[in-house]
Amino acid sequence: MEYTKIKDGKIFGRLMEMIEVLVIPEGYEEIQREVLAGYYTSLRKIICPSTLVKAGYRCFSCSDATEIILNEGLTAIEEEAFLNEQKLKEIVVPSSVNSIGLNAFRGCRSLQKIIINKEEGSLTGAPWDAPKSTEIIWNGSRED
Repeated sequence: MEYTKIKDGKIFGRLMEMIEVLVIPEGYEEIQREVLAGYYTSLRKIICPSTLVKAGYRCFSCSDATEIILNEGLTAIEEEAFLNEQKLKEIVVPSSVNSIGLNAFRGCRSLQKIIINKEEGSLTGAPWDAPKSTEIIWNGSRED
C-alpha cells in the first residue's frame, strides 16, 4: 500500500494526488516552509489542528484549496503563506493571530473576503497584497 511521508519538508505519496480534504493531525505546532506548496491538485479543503501556532513561509502556496480553516491558537502567518492560492475565496483570521507576514495573500486572485477576528488596526500591513477588490472585515465591521 502506498502511504504518505513527511520528507525534506514535503508530503509525498501517490495518495496525496487524490486527497480532497486534508485534516492536519492534532499535535502539529507548525506547518513549515512550502510543505503543501503546489503538489496537490485535487486538494479542496485544509483543516488546521487546534495545536497549530505558526503557518510558515509559503506553506499553503498553490495548493488549489478553495477552503482553509485556520485554528484559534494560531499566532503567526508568515510571509507569502497563501501565495498564488488562486481558488481561495475567503479566509477567517483567528483572534489569536498576532502577525501576518508581507505579501501573505499575493496572487490570491479569487480572494473576495478576509475576515479578521480582531480590532481594526491591531495587525499592520493590511491587506497584505491581497487583490484590491478583496473586502476586509475587522471584528465584523466593514472596512471603509
